[in-house]
Amino acid sequence: MGFLEFLKWMFSKDARYVPLLALSEGIEDGEKELWFSCEGDYNSECCEIVERLCTGRYAVTWMEDLFWKDERQEKKKREIIYHTTFPMYYAREIAGMDDLQRMASGWKELISVSEGFDRTLFAAFLEKGYVFSCDNRTYVLESAPHVYHTFSEVQALRELPCRLTIEYTPCDGALIFRDYSLAVRREIIRTVKDVCRERGHELTVLLDETQEKPRSCNFAAPRFFVSRSPRAFEDTRGASGRICSR
Repeated sequence: MGFLEFLKWMFSKDARYVPLLALSEGIEDGEKELWFSCEGDYNSECCEIVERLCTGRYAVTWMEDLFWKDERQEKKKREIIYHTTFPMYYAREIAGMDDLQRMASGWKELISVSEGFDRTLFAAFLEKGYVFSCDNRTYVLESAPHVYHTFSEVQALRELPCRLTIEYTPCDGALIFRDYSLAVRREIIRTVKDVCRERGHELTVLLDETQEKPRSCNFAAPRFFVSRSPRAFEDTRGASGRICSR
């Protein structure tokens, strides 16, 4: 294809941009991370991946509004003007719509504890655009959490041993996986691949495959000591006539 033909193709209706989906890994603050990066609207795929990784386990979903106050001076008095934060939106629009137990710390923080993924809460979080103003984590727990009654007690659930943590971030890609073991790493990779394949998406995989290879054991070769003195050789014989090591 010549240059003129290429330009004609670029501006034709046949030239369609195909969004990139990639699974890669890196290190931040000394901790390994897996990144599922998306260029385009793949919220449904991200929710499906998280839901499968939470299946059969308890999940703690934490959200905190980052821009929770705006200060201004008016008539020599300081007023704090609050915008509608996601916890406020939840309290007004979502609370009581299902049986899941969620706790909010005023207008700033919101925590959900659920069996499996709290998809209702996450869908509202994405639909209303709060994803650009909130920090969030999903903690997939190893076992059922203890009973809690206060917000501080439910906050403590974030410190429990977990299989992995998941962050959704539209700015850095889509899903960031942290705090996982080698076995869970394989589960994450398999889940991402399965969801992309089932939905007909091409996934670019950029991973360090050496992590999947078992470590080789280096056995030291046995060393034999040969004495130059026949007398010393006789001294090293035991009562049974076998050579004993000193």
